Amino acid sequence: WSSDVCSSDLFTIRLTDVLKADSSLQSTEMVVERLGGYVRYPDGRKLLYRVGTGSMPRVGARYLFFLKPSPELDYSILTAYEFSQKGVIPLDSSDQFQQYEGYAPAVLRTLVIETINKSGKQ
Repeated sequence: WSSDVCSSDLFTIRLTDVLKADSSLQSTEMVVERLGGYVRYPDGRKLLYRVGTGSMPRVGARYLFFLKPSPELDYSILTAYEFSQKGVIPLDSSDQFQQYEGYAPAVLRTLVIETINKSGKQ
């Protein structure tokens, strides 16, 4: 292994809509982290290191992110759903996330808003 090992990847995301947040959320861009990253070996190979079943967000794609505050950065990614033309694609591959695969993005967004409203914590 080389010293070019990271335990997380950083992403700058642009917010277009916030469904639930504390009152301190002010910016339209923030840096978020996702555990995992690439390991560069001495022979030049790079392999993706993932925690659990999580993948990394793709640059330029649209997502519904579920974030938690991070002491080092703004937030870390708990999970996310990519909004593609084929429907929703979960970032994580466990069954609890896969059940929403293929949903229309607007439908998933509505389900999340309904869940937030039922929790009474807006």
